[in-house]
Amino acid sequence: MEQLWSDPAENDTEVGYVENVVRRVSVVFGADTVKKFCKENDLDLIIRAHQCVKEGFEYFADGHLITVFSATNYCGRDQNAGALLDLVEIENNEIVVTPKSIAPTANSSTTWRVFDKSSDPTSPMRKPAKSLSSSLTFLNLN
Repeated sequence: MEQLWSDPAENDTEVGYVENVVRRVSVVFGADTVKKFCKENDLDLIIRAHQCVKEGFEYFADGHLITVFSATNYCGRDQNAGALLDLVEIENNEIVVTPKSIAPTANSSTTWRVFDKSSDPTSPMRKPAKSLSSSLTFLNLN
């Protein structure tokens, strides 16, 4: 089974694997899959990328998976925030992971690759999750 281009399901209630009809390759996996993998491998968090998410980052599977996407206003059309993760080691070799959103500016655009409007983007925009705006930290890069 191809895991490289696999994506989390639209919500935490979906289980197992289904065909990924958006990317047309690989699968979409449920929260149960993430939780089982974390438990079997003694992990607290999986960090993944390469999927456009509205706020720049998005949690899944009760916080056991986070998607981070750094390109603001992806391909000049998605009006998404970007994000980075701040990893800080604290005592006992524990790491605190804090996502930081980067708001797109009026002239921000990752137009290094122009897509024909009729074609599918390489990383289609994920449907926005419930609003996280009250917990976001925006960085001013101007």
